[in-house]
Amino acid sequence: MAHTNFEQLKLLIAALDFRLTDIFIHIDKNSDYNDFESLKRIPKYSYIEVFKEFRVFWADFSQTECELFLLDKARNHDTYEYYHLISNADFPTMSQKDIYKIFHENLGKEFVSFRFPMNIWPFNNKPYTTEIKYFHVLSRYYRTRSKLVNKIVYCTEYFCVFLQFLLRIDRIKNQYIPAKGSNWFSITDNFASYILSKKEWIYKNYHMTRSSEEVFPAVLVYNSEFRKNLYDQNYDCSNNANQRYIDWERGFPYTFRVEDYDEIINSGLPFVRKTDMRIDGGLVQKLYDKIMAESQAE
Repeated sequence: MAHTNFEQLKLLIAALDFRLTDIFIHIDKNSDYNDFESLKRIPKYSYIEVFKEFRVFWADFSQTECELFLLDKARNHDTYEYYHLISNADFPTMSQKDIYKIFHENLGKEFVSFRFPMNIWPFNNKPYTTEIKYFHVLSRYYRTRSKLVNKIVYCTEYFCVFLQFLLRIDRIKNQYIPAKGSNWFSITDNFASYILSKKEWIYKNYHMTRSSEEVFPAVLVYNSEFRKNLYDQNYDCSNNANQRYIDWERGFPYTFRVEDYDEIINSGLPFVRKTDMRIDGGLVQKLYDKIMAESQAE
């Protein structure tokens, strides 16, 4: 999933290029970028498709729509051992051959990172948040360029949520155990198929909610037979669970710099998030050079 920083996206495509890897990209419809052909010319080995179907907003259901769309496109094209959801703020830390080896050796495991139970909302003592319990009709307007509009939207939403609390609206109704975590995952074909089979259910339960992209993968894996296949069963939203090196201590999350290179490599995790050439191009270039050198040596 990409919405900006398209020069970095080009390096990411080149770093992912591998005979056992195919690439499916969604460009945010809010972006004015349309040079799809230049992206398609980058891979030498990978099949690649580029789409521009949705206007995607932070914490909005459009994130979930986009993820389901990409997952569906990938499964309709072929059957894969793993489906890796990343953004163009992610970058691999090793060659595709080494990444393939990690997941092939753990074939059948689901790499989904989440926390259980979810944080408790102060209006009651049930372990799930208002993000999915109540309707949020203004979620796509939470991050506009106007601070005044943001405050008006937030206050309006808060009032609507409080009103729903008074009316005892509950979209969950004890039908499942809620969980929440990272929306970036690496999942098997079986679980990908299961998610797509629950598409209607996902739309019914999470349309007009907040941050559903961080909820539906966790809920579906935790409340199904796939729970036993989780690679990490600690439910503590760790980097190990989805094999992404992410730092929430220094940022939201932290954007890594070139001085963090050794720390990233020593993590042993195949993906790092976040990276941004506009903030520190040195790190992205150093990771890219490492991957290209490893790929040429194979």
